[in-house]
Amino acid sequence: MSYDLVGYILRPDEHPEAIAAILNGKSDVEEYASAPLSLTVRDRILSICGERGFTVEEVPGSIEFTKDSLQISVFEREVGISVPYWEEAKPLLDEALAIVEVLSDTTSLRFWDPQEGAWVDGKSQASTFNGTVQKMERVVQRQGAKPPSRPWWRFWG
Repeated sequence: MSYDLVGYILRPDEHPEAIAAILNGKSDVEEYASAPLSLTVRDRILSICGERGFTVEEVPGSIEFTKDSLQISVFEREVGISVPYWEEAKPLLDEALAIVEVLSDTTSLRFWDPQEGAWVDGKSQASTFNGTVQKMERVVQRQGAKPPSRPWWRFWG
């Protein structure tokens, strides 16, 4: 379980509200296809992640940046940021929000929060993110505190 954000490049003729309707499933258009990420945007992400001590791995179809459990995935048409809910999520969330803020300010990326169904810039959403992460941390702690009644593979009783 993770808190996910997705970065898109909106074309000049695309309005954020119209794209939000597509992403929220309130449009006749079923799926949004972002403009491809430019080399400038990719280089900026590489620079920011390098400055912040992320490790980089190139995998088929994407470049993965990781630091602790925070993951940034760079694809041809989008950037995904995943913050896990378990244990110490607050520092990871703060790092993710700082990266979203820098990328929103210095590139043409716009970040979408599928959990809230809204665009985010990293500046004003800290309390919303923190509240959601705290709720999920409590759920994870409760689930972790209750051992399963039997191993999941013993479905016969």
